[in-house]
Amino acid sequence: MIKIFKKICDTKPILLMLCLFTASSLFAEQYQYKTSVKGDVFTTTINIEKLPGSDKYLLSSLDKMTGKSHQITLNSGYESIQWVIKNTNGETITFNRDNNIVKVIGIHAGEHIAKSIKIDEAPWFASLDFGIQAFCKSGKAEISFWVIDPSNLKPHLMTLTRMNEETVSHADKKTQTVKIRITASGVPAIFFNMNYWTRTTDGLPVRSETKQGGPLSPTILNELIIND
Repeated sequence: MIKIFKKICDTKPILLMLCLFTASSLFAEQYQYKTSVKGDVFTTTINIEKLPGSDKYLLSSLDKMTGKSHQITLNSGYESIQWVIKNTNGETITFNRDNNIVKVIGIHAGEHIAKSIKIDEAPWFASLDFGIQAFCKSGKAEISFWVIDPSNLKPHLMTLTRMNEETVSHADKKTQTVKIRITASGVPAIFFNMNYWTRTTDGLPVRSETKQGGPLSPTILNELIIND
């Protein structure tokens, strides 16, 4: 259920699903989520691994909707510092954060590229699920963060807002959660928003409702079914 983003209004949100981890790592956890969209249902395995001898984490995934594989390196606060996307034809593009610049190199739309994307000091979340988890643990009421649309390499400033506590159902059980609302900075929530429900115990998202595109596009529902 870890999710990456595409263009806010007219392309799919990037949904990053994480799998495959090294058994010898110092820390590794595995999750499974059920994703439902337009009548299609599939299960995704999600793993997070702490890199040996480091305070960084590695997420790796296969996005079943696009066939693309993803690897994301996170710092100790679950902020993204590197994101590697590999297409089914073997083409690869890499994003690396260097202070307030994200450097991009690889193949995009069939062409070799090398460019820099300007952001600011706000966190960059290529993996939204773990970024939300860190936000929940921080106790803050609201933060701004960056996402980058890999389809056009444009950055978008977003906002996480802590809402009310709710009891939600997933995997035939009920869990006490905190609702987290995601909006695009400068855009009224009535026009664009996504919602996550995170466990009060550790901030892990157990349910989310997002959009495949704009406000009238199909809803994407994710719910946690296994947490090892």
